[in-house]
Amino acid sequence: MLLSFISFVGLFAGLLLAIYTKEELKSGEKYFTLLTKVILATIIFVLLYYTKFNLLFLFIGAIIGYFVNKIYLYLGMSVIISYVSKEFNILTVSLVFLFGLPYGTLLKYYKMDKLGNVLLSMVLFLLPLLLLINNYYMVYSSALSSIAVGGIFSFLVKNGY
Repeated sequence: MLLSFISFVGLFAGLLLAIYTKEELKSGEKYFTLLTKVILATIIFVLLYYTKFNLLFLFIGAIIGYFVNKIYLYLGMSVIISYVSKEFNILTVSLVFLFGLPYGTLLKYYKMDKLGNVLLSMVLFLLPLLLLINNYYMVYSSALSSIAVGGIFSFLVKNGY
């Protein structure tokens, strides 16, 4: 559970990084954007490799992702699913942390770093943690991984990635 919180700290670290490197934000924007794309694509491939997925739920996740365009909801799902395996968990948590660094920097660059936006991301990220109660994530891991992959893919497509 502590690893889940640590993975979200990447967003705050990215915001902090942007505060101290204001001069480099404009020149680094394309690299930060590329890095977020690569990390999200890697998360998709890791989820598809380590978990079973259901094509119907993948499609449902893509539809939900189109309307609920908050990436940290799907990243929270992917972190919860990763509790199935220890090596999968550390890989996923690391990727989510690394995603937060450029994403937080881009939020600051585009001036979307309002407290309400960050808090909403945190709540949506922590919402899937409720599935840890009574190990519900084990029962629904296939559906959750499919929804997470569909949501992340939809986020990539909708945001021009």
